[in-house]
Amino acid sequence: MNLIVRLVGAACIGGAMVVSALPTPAMAQNAAPAWAQTPVTTVEGISEYRLPNGLRVLLFPDDSAANVTVNITYFVGSRHEGRGEKGMAHLLEHMVFKGTPTFSNPWKSLQDHGADFNGTTWTDRTNYYETMVASDENLDFALGLEADRMVNSFIDADVLATEMTVVRNEFEMGENSPFRIIMKELADKAYTWHPYGNSTIGNRSDIERVPADNLRAFYKHYYRPGNAMLVVAGKFEPAKAIGLIDRYFAPLTNPEKPIDNTWTDEPTQDGPRFVEIRREGSQASVGLFYHTPAGSHEEAAAIELLADVLGNRPSGRLYKGLVEAGHAASVTQDFFAMAERGGLMTIAVLKEGQDPHAALSKAKEIVEGLKANPITDEEVERARTKFLKNFRIAMADSNRVGVALTEAAANGDWRLMFLQRDRVQKATTADVNRVAQKYLIENNRTAAAFIPTKNPVRAEIPDKPDVESLVKDYKGQAEVAAGETFEATPANIEARVVRTPIGDNIELAMLPKETRGDQVNITMTIRFGDEASLTGRRVVGSMAPAMMRRGAGGMTYQQLNDAIDKAQSQVSVGGGAGSVSVSIVSDREHAAEALNLARAMLREPSFDKAEFDNMLRERIAGVEASRSEPRALLGNALQRAVTPFDKTSIHYVPTIEESIAELQSTTVDDVKAYYANLVGPAKVEVAAVGDFEPAQMQAAIATVFDGWQPRNAFTRVARPYVTPKALNEKIATPDKPMGVVARGTAIEMSDTDPDYPALELASYVLGSGGTSRLNDRLRQKDGLSYGAGGRMISRPLDPFTTLTAQAICASPNAEKAMAAMNDEFDRWINEGVTQEELDQRKASYRLEFLTGLADDGNVAGMLSQGLYLDRTMKWDADMLAKIEALTVDQVNGAIKRRFSGATWVQGIAADPGKGDAAADEAK
Repeated sequence: MNLIVRLVGAACIGGAMVVSALPTPAMAQNAAPAWAQTPVTTVEGISEYRLPNGLRVLLFPDDSAANVTVNITYFVGSRHEGRGEKGMAHLLEHMVFKGTPTFSNPWKSLQDHGADFNGTTWTDRTNYYETMVASDENLDFALGLEADRMVNSFIDADVLATEMTVVRNEFEMGENSPFRIIMKELADKAYTWHPYGNSTIGNRSDIERVPADNLRAFYKHYYRPGNAMLVVAGKFEPAKAIGLIDRYFAPLTNPEKPIDNTWTDEPTQDGPRFVEIRREGSQASVGLFYHTPAGSHEEAAAIELLADVLGNRPSGRLYKGLVEAGHAASVTQDFFAMAERGGLMTIAVLKEGQDPHAALSKAKEIVEGLKANPITDEEVERARTKFLKNFRIAMADSNRVGVALTEAAANGDWRLMFLQRDRVQKATTADVNRVAQKYLIENNRTAAAFIPTKNPVRAEIPDKPDVESLVKDYKGQAEVAAGETFEATPANIEARVVRTPIGDNIELAMLPKETRGDQVNITMTIRFGDEASLTGRRVVGSMAPAMMRRGAGGMTYQQLNDAIDKAQSQVSVGGGAGSVSVSIVSDREHAAEALNLARAMLREPSFDKAEFDNMLRERIAGVEASRSEPRALLGNALQRAVTPFDKTSIHYVPTIEESIAELQSTTVDDVKAYYANLVGPAKVEVAAVGDFEPAQMQAAIATVFDGWQPRNAFTRVARPYVTPKALNEKIATPDKPMGVVARGTAIEMSDTDPDYPALELASYVLGSGGTSRLNDRLRQKDGLSYGAGGRMISRPLDPFTTLTAQAICASPNAEKAMAAMNDEFDRWINEGVTQEELDQRKASYRLEFLTGLADDGNVAGMLSQGLYLDRTMKWDADMLAKIEALTVDQVNGAIKRRFSGATWVQGIAADPGKGDAAADEAK
């Protein structure tokens, strides 16, 4: 787990492939290079190779996948930063997206190929990954790009000056969050010498002042093949991948100066510590931190289980002692398994009226009281079952594994991921209690002031082990079962889908196919009620499904969680007024068991008052937090203006204060009455995708609904079009360095309107992805925002479409950001899109859509919605064809026709007296 994870990067839009200009030495056809003749090791289908230049290469082929992932990890993070360099690794991550002589705009090139991509920086590593539709061209592109970025990235002073303000805006975003602030302060106080105490995002002065020459030297020193690990996972031909890797990476050389290991170690803590932060806001938070061994240490597995025993919801010791006891609204428990000494961190968020001193005192009592109240076998088994279930589900997705290997590699070796699983399987209750009593002690705690103590008991943290000796002969366990080769296109999906009714009002769509890990995804939606019976029931309509998940079939919340974990499945329940939705991720062996548990939730919910009270406190605290949050305040104001329905309407948007009042006035009896009078299968759509036998799946799903009678008829609630209420709002958010600007409107149009395809593509040009007009202007050109974008949402059955955009920015730059956003909207309406934009976005739109079809859960949702709308996958294929046939005149004509006379709402939420305008002027 990570202290303050920084994620950077978003999909970028573009067109044709850019061919790398890196050296391409000749290779004998069909002859693997010497380094690829024999793998260094192979574990559970993953083979490691080592190039002569030191680059570690992992290949994880999976023919059942539809995508391929390329992930490269550099073993450099905030731990490696020196004085004046705080945040340099993260800032460099941004700069690597700014281009090379060959790839002038990596963001654009990546989205040209329909990639889902990102870059992340942490204490011990930086990584970059891209997931794309599997093809030889895409693999060639990704490997060429990453090899080029390793050695040829621009680290230009002018570009740095602009990107610095973007990173500073990201820093300010964290400064707006009490949760992130307390995380940062805890780490800073816990580590007096070790660089783990430094936030990965860095500090403001270093971000603003770092010279380009220093950043370039940092890049040249650490970005080298000998300090990197390359992973290719998913659908690809290993021989072709090896040839491309040899072509692009083998010619790269390492700088002459070697990379020295960091040597600073954190001294054993010799007394409790405390730090207090006073800032404006609506919520109090308290936290604890205890030092622990490195993530590679043999005790890490027991600590992993200990963290879950403490923080799990609802059985966790902290959840019961803080949330259920009314001391806090929520609690988070994290184990930071790092390359060097890590830690256990607890953060509790309070709602208004709760005493932070009482909460902190209770948290200490729980965490440090495990000697008197030892952890039980039941708690350990629950945590182990949950861990192993999540591991199994993750291993069913080779693309996900390809990225996940980064964290284990950063701790010393990628095989630690599997070794940790093995250790978790073997860890005993005695092991968990031993590490609890060893590390969760007063003198190893950060939260309170230092107090001199005679003969202190000190937690001696062992040195990190020799990882090479740990994994030298490690072979792993059996490989996850592979699936079939299936090209996920609308036509291929439709050709295999089986649709059949189950009774008079239940429709089922099934897509059987062999999947990795025999995985199965099931989605079901139960609809009921009409406008008269549902009006005024917005709150109970959202709380009833959540309560179904908190106890059913005679099982408590925890017993239900345990049953789901034992079934090796994930089952979620959601919905709103008039519907309940269920989502299941399971496998061939356990799908029927998961469906039986879903049946209990739908038909035998317990509606326990104590669980209701816990959930109500959490929800009230969440809404209360938005009282001082710029995005929430502005979002609510603009949503009310874009959809100004009357208070008597079922579509009315309440204010934040009204939402709090509605929650406070809701009782568990209200939820019970809603369920008893309305919830039933008046109309149901179910979709299943994955490894199953159709007749067995149909029978299992039918069992969920057998004998369950509708309580009333279902009549769809129409959403009429209402003209937006013109608005130009300015909301003051004191002591919030990060501001927000937004703009939006609504028009009378559904997704069956002839103008819809043109406007779907036009809005994609305006606001979607890294090279959208809005992001290009506010982030890339003006350096005003860390993230800017927009989207159009059209309803399929009602003539109601919204177009909204939002950008974060430093508070003093809010007016500039608002002006830039308005300028881009005006240019979009008055000038339209260009032929070049049209051509590029058509290609990337299609690729992104196909990438989404590789997600079986997403496909299940599409099939289920198709049953409700009476649409097949042909509808999606036809829509893609319409978009690909669009002309510039059609797109620009639709923009003018629909938006030139629209009623616009816009606003700013910012602190008018905070920020760093002086730094902007200096820039």
